[in-house]
Amino acid sequence: MIYVETSKENVLKRNAARSERSLPEFIVDKNWESVNANKEVYREQFLDQFALINTDNLGLNDSLPNGFIEQVKSNIKYSVTKENLSDSFNNIIQQNKKVDAATTYSDSLAKLNGATVGRYKFFVPPSADDFMGLMYSFLGKGKVGNEQKEFFEESLNGPYKRGVSKIESEKQRIEDAYSAVTKQFPEITKLLGKKIPSTKYTYDQAIRVHLWKTGPFDFKKIIENIGLSGAEVNMLNKVVTDNSRMQQFARGVAKSTGLAEGFIEPGDYWLVDSIVSDLSRVCLLYTSDAADE
Repeated sequence: MIYVETSKENVLKRNAARSERSLPEFIVDKNWESVNANKEVYREQFLDQFALINTDNLGLNDSLPNGFIEQVKSNIKYSVTKENLSDSFNNIIQQNKKVDAATTYSDSLAKLNGATVGRYKFFVPPSADDFMGLMYSFLGKGKVGNEQKEFFEESLNGPYKRGVSKIESEKQRIEDAYSAVTKQFPEITKLLGKKIPSTKYTYDQAIRVHLWKTGPFDFKKIIENIGLSGAEVNMLNKVVTDNSRMQQFARGVAKSTGLAEGFIEPGDYWLVDSIVSDLSRVCLLYTSDAADE
């Protein structure tokens, strides 16, 4: 893993200097804090495969330091693509199960051939450890088996465990951050499910509309998707902007997501959704990212 470190001061300066699409300072600040809060977690997870570079003194066109490049080279053990992962796995099956790695089977023929192979041999419950237990059935013996085991650990089990760890870490971080916001603003938390006087909308909905309107979204497209008139949007946004505590609450919600844009775009059923359900969808974004492992 390559961790890019930049001081908050420089991050804010670089954002302010952007001629286009600069982000609000509070979003940059929040994103910087979120990334830096996880630095030690990443260091522990990746151990000798963790490489850090500080960009405070690096310009856009500057070359990377030689020491950093050598560190990264020494940490790289495998470069796995879907193609060579499949080839490597097929070769292991060929070595141990005598099935030609170059042979392609139709779904039906594969089912027929596999119907009597290893029947009732094992039952594997789903977990990281048992995942590797399943892989043992493909391993050979002796030195070859050890090399095959290392391949599975580096290419499959290691990324799987890191992905699961990242998902759980992000879920817990979001839950803790939002819980802290609700405790800091208990009077706003009590209002969330209540309707705004003389309207059919809740304070929860008003806060989410405010986040969509003030965030770096294509708000014209969002208005079309959520089905609100311009007057309704302005009314809901004003409910939040007229209440400084509610504004602070909204900023806390945005900060809890850890997203650069501050919040997530509305779902198809935003009227029956809530801040909590939107935060759950944010967790799914991290799940998708972790699945890349």
